Amino acid sequence: MDFWDKPTWEKEFNQSNVLVMTAQIFVDLLRHAYIRLSQVNLLIFDECHHAKKNDPYKQIMQFFDCCLKEAHPKVMGLTASIVNGKVKPHKIESEIRELEKTLRSTCETSHDEDVEKFAAKPKEEVLTFSNQAVDDDTNLLITILTDVLRPGIDFLHDCRMSDVLVKNAHWYAKFALRECQDTLQELGPWAACQVAGFLIKDLGKVCV
Repeated sequence: MDFWDKPTWEKEFNQSNVLVMTAQIFVDLLRHAYIRLSQVNLLIFDECHHAKKNDPYKQIMQFFDCCLKEAHPKVMGLTASIVNGKVKPHKIESEIRELEKTLRSTCETSHDEDVEKFAAKPKEEVLTFSNQAVDDDTNLLITILTDVLRPGIDFLHDCRMSDVLVKNAHWYAKFALRECQDTLQELGPWAACQVAGFLIKDLGKVCV
């Protein structure tokens, strides 16, 4: 698909009313002028909270600046997480406003109680941890594990990926190692081990 020429795409546009593709492919279509925004009726972004920095979602929205307002397609963004990454509570509202501005949309959520029937119902358990209780052996273990994690984080940071599937796995691997590192520093080795177990399972799903 990356190497389709304009006639091939025009054939797809003429035969189909709905097309599903990665955001990067749509960015490339706009850049090569294989399609214009005025030809699109509705854009649906899945996991739309990624529309930040230089993400393809944000690049798509930048093409709106070169299109007459009356020709703009409608935009629907879908996400279960309105913010991308860790955000302090007092910054959540500003993050939402920024996302609304980027997507030229307004954020809405359901208040229908029936929706809860289909939502995950996690079982919460609160465990307390005090840095005051950390002994010398635990501090040594934290230092050793930090030294193990750091080269992996540095290696992944220096890697550059082009393939979309590999790029997603690469992003999640970086995220997983950083989560382990942060948990290790804040809550100690036991908590980091628990977090690592969950992340390894998810990483396996991403790479399959």
